[in-house]
Amino acid sequence: MKNVRWFLITTLLLIPCLIAQGYLEGPPVALDDLANKADLIFQGTAVSNTTITDPSFQSIMGFIVQETEFRPAFAVKGKLGASNAKFRHYAPDPKPVGMMYEPQSYAFEIGKSYLVFAKQLPGNAADTCQQIWMNHTGMMDEGVLLCFRSFPFERRSMKDLFWRDLTELLKSTDPKEVVYAITHLDEFSASIGGPWGSFGSVSEFQRLDVLAAIHGLVTHPDPTVAQAALAVVGSHNPYMKREHAQYWLATIGSADAPGFTKMDPKMVNEGGLIYWREIAAIVDGKADEATRALAVTALGLVREPSLQDSVTRWLGDPNAAVRNSAVLLLADYPALATHDRFVALSSDADTETRISTAYAIGFAQLADNADVLTKLLLDADAKVRQAAAMSLLSFSPKDERIAKIFHDNLTNKEFAVLFLVALCQMNPSANLDLLIQETIKKTDPENWPGGQIPAYTTSHLLYKYLKAQPAVDLQSGKYDRALDALEMWQPNYSVDPQFVYALEIKDGLTKRAKKFRATANKNSPYDLEIYFQRVDQNPDSYLMD
Repeated sequence: MKNVRWFLITTLLLIPCLIAQGYLEGPPVALDDLANKADLIFQGTAVSNTTITDPSFQSIMGFIVQETEFRPAFAVKGKLGASNAKFRHYAPDPKPVGMMYEPQSYAFEIGKSYLVFAKQLPGNAADTCQQIWMNHTGMMDEGVLLCFRSFPFERRSMKDLFWRDLTELLKSTDPKEVVYAITHLDEFSASIGGPWGSFGSVSEFQRLDVLAAIHGLVTHPDPTVAQAALAVVGSHNPYMKREHAQYWLATIGSADAPGFTKMDPKMVNEGGLIYWREIAAIVDGKADEATRALAVTALGLVREPSLQDSVTRWLGDPNAAVRNSAVLLLADYPALATHDRFVALSSDADTETRISTAYAIGFAQLADNADVLTKLLLDADAKVRQAAAMSLLSFSPKDERIAKIFHDNLTNKEFAVLFLVALCQMNPSANLDLLIQETIKKTDPENWPGGQIPAYTTSHLLYKYLKAQPAVDLQSGKYDRALDALEMWQPNYSVDPQFVYALEIKDGLTKRAKKFRATANKNSPYDLEIYFQRVDQNPDSYLMD
């Protein structure tokens, strides 16, 4: 479905030992479309929040239903019954509880002014309305805008009104309001500069206009503001957050990393390319250490030749956070990314520096430094070992040096199954016994950042392999153990039963298929028979590629 993704609360096929739960999350709605969807658009100052019961709002764990009163309220679209408005909406429950589903929700601060897009319900009092939709979009607070002023809007386009309010909020003396404006200007200016394309953004403002409005705040005295501005000016490039590393490796690596969402391969650090001098000056200035370190990573993918000497200097900075951030930039400066330097960095006393070393090798796709990653696989720190494994997995085992490392680590208790998957994607027959074994065992790696559950991947690799074999070989019993492994179905860990059944029917294993069908129907918590019946009608359509 175009522009709609599954937002995974417990990650489908990613996090082991949990049954996946998910709900559809659509992209943000353009401002004109948002205005058209609203029966009522008003602006007012929040004066009270009252918890209420409203049967039109389902009970959702972690959230309450509130009625927020705004006074005075000025209608931009539609009519209000009086000079106030009562807006019903989900709000986060102040009591900390776990949540499986997150609806569209809002938290209004008393005394602040907001622009609200609402639905006017038939039969309600003229001054009572509610949120437009219940499921949130990619923009978590869409439908409400914090305003810099409390008096009515001029008659302008929604785009102009949003631009004026957000750019005025950049001048606020309240750091929280400035950060709000920065993040929302970012969201309203979709750009290939973002790590995930434009899903969480809309193209209301020109990206260069937003960068021009924000870039001066990278030197703001409040660190939260400066860092929010750096995140935008640095285009959220993949060097800026550790949790993005495996996705960038999957994007730029020579291997196929199953189950990892890929970032935009054409990603450009637009802000970094324009404002690199200002960003570099922050690193060399007197900002706090966290801001200086973030400024270093904000230069990721810039590759400005005249920064090479600065990167060299930052590698020796007295602050460890600045140093380990600079290590990541080695991926952008090949002349600095020497084997000797990586060897030395792999023994650095700072754990984060060793993590950066592992990722930098993968970011630069420097297979000649795989021996350094092999050393880091034995590091005392689990996060270092994880970074080393993820970087190694970004290299293709078509490289004999990489294949040897994977083979040598097939007994590594943390990553063996991941290395096995990498090898079997290229040549399953060479490790068929282990592939069968892992499909049966359904091993969960002890130290990995996520991705497709390995047993799910091994079962699909095994299925694909068997599908390619002559029917006579399957009928001979040669692959009975492999078929046994595929028949050990577990949701999210295995090929679904109807596909295994279709394979057995296709290859003339009628007796086996009938027995498997009966066993699966007996043991499954779901109704599988309808799927088996569909296979009977058209087996070829259930043979996976």
